[in-house]
Amino acid sequence: MRPKLNCPLRNSSPSEGPAIFGYAKGVSRSSKAVALRLVLLALLFLLLLLAPSPIRANLGAVRVPFRTVKSMILIEGKIDQKRVTFLLDTGSNHTIVDVRSGGLPFLLRPAQRNGSAAGMTGESVRLPRTFTLADHTWTGQCVTMMNLADLEQVLGIPFDGLLGQDILGEFRSVRIDYKAHVLELLHWQGASSCERNEVSTHFLEIREELTMITAQAGLRAADPRAYRENLFKLLGDRDPLESMAETASTLGEIVRNYPVAFLRTRSLEGKWTPLEVLGHLTDSEWVYGYRLRLIFSEDNPPILGTNQDLWVARQRHNEREPSELLEMFRAMRQFNLALWKGMSPADLERVGQHNERGPESLGRMLRMMAGHDLSHLEQINRYLQASTR
Repeated sequence: MRPKLNCPLRNSSPSEGPAIFGYAKGVSRSSKAVALRLVLLALLFLLLLLAPSPIRANLGAVRVPFRTVKSMILIEGKIDQKRVTFLLDTGSNHTIVDVRSGGLPFLLRPAQRNGSAAGMTGESVRLPRTFTLADHTWTGQCVTMMNLADLEQVLGIPFDGLLGQDILGEFRSVRIDYKAHVLELLHWQGASSCERNEVSTHFLEIREELTMITAQAGLRAADPRAYRENLFKLLGDRDPLESMAETASTLGEIVRNYPVAFLRTRSLEGKWTPLEVLGHLTDSEWVYGYRLRLIFSEDNPPILGTNQDLWVARQRHNEREPSELLEMFRAMRQFNLALWKGMSPADLERVGQHNERGPESLGRMLRMMAGHDLSHLEQINRYLQASTR
């Protein structure tokens, strides 16, 4: 853009003539100085044109430490300077605080499981509170007060509230660093309104994939690599083949020791039942068996993920006989283990391209399968304990 010269013209009176004439003569006598000055001004103007646009301030990420209990994320915060423990729940539209921690002068009836939809319903009150996470404080933040005593009992862990989307949605992105046990909330500073809309939409799309209370599969993460690392962590130093060889027996004990009614009981609406988890493990054995043979036989083949919730629902796993699903799982696991045990070190280095996790070798897939078993066995036990209380 051409710069505007802020030099208004004005009429001169006759008396001003000598002054102007004298100035003109001065310019003539110092033409070299004026020329140098013009060159310097031109260079300065050029530098201004070439200078990059200023970077808008970015306050960086709010780093919130967390701990995990039974595959759920617990975060320490404050309500009106009182320390509280929040359960990360990106499926909740509102941040909810238990009445015992919210300072209500009266009690509310306990929230109950919703019989027709996911989640819980009950008496609630929304009040402004001073809310703090790490070094970030919201003043006058409206939070929902509910009686969460029953939910706390079902989950089997003590907590004071649920951290929901009304807080998380204020940030540009939410990143869960399982290795450092830190939740990173990136500020919006420096983002355009278009970026805000795009990220807000993306947040709604991926919220079910965050590790949260409403997650079906025990261990999920927005970052697929974090999901993989958590499965490795569950396996630890155990031999994956030995661990996988024990899964069918462990599932068999569960099927023998619990009535079918218990295995079909949904401890929380919107979650899988123990029988549906068994059905998911059977589906996974089929899927992993196919991927195993695909990578073993072909060079760098593409690997596609599945919508596990749809698979469980459409196949009506909760209506199946537990012994039937168990025998299917046992037969496929035995068939797949035979192939795994015959793999050479070079075979385990063969790679496929997963559409979410990128390059994945057979050796890495083997360890993931073993960790996947352990994650869901823990999930089944957790749900059975909740159903028998």
